[in-house]
Amino acid sequence: MAANAADDLSSIFITGNQTTSDTIALTAGKTTTIPIVVTAQDGGKKTYTVTVTVPAANIAVTGVNLDKNALTLTAGGAVAVEVGITTLPLQVTPEPLPFWLVRMKEGNK
Repeated sequence: MAANAADDLSSIFITGNQTTSDTIALTAGKTTTIPIVVTAQDGGKKTYTVTVTVPAANIAVTGVNLDKNALTLTAGGAVAVEVGITTLPLQVTPEPLPFWLVRMKEGNK
């Protein structure tokens, strides 16, 4: 997380620490609220709040669509993953089918 004040004489506090840059731990499946307090030279304060929601590590797929251009997985009605597909033309070459005719006469051993 990085923050810059419009006025160089202001102080910035991220999660209570006076800094313009801080590392914030995020956890899959959780929402993290990050308070940023800017204190002006005259002592006036303004608080900004950044809320970050990280999706769960495992997302339940609710729909699958495959067409000639893409594979699309949806989760809860929203597109979760879309993968482009390049299809190659299928080329079939006719090959002669070998055929043998064996004729046997009765009485021959």
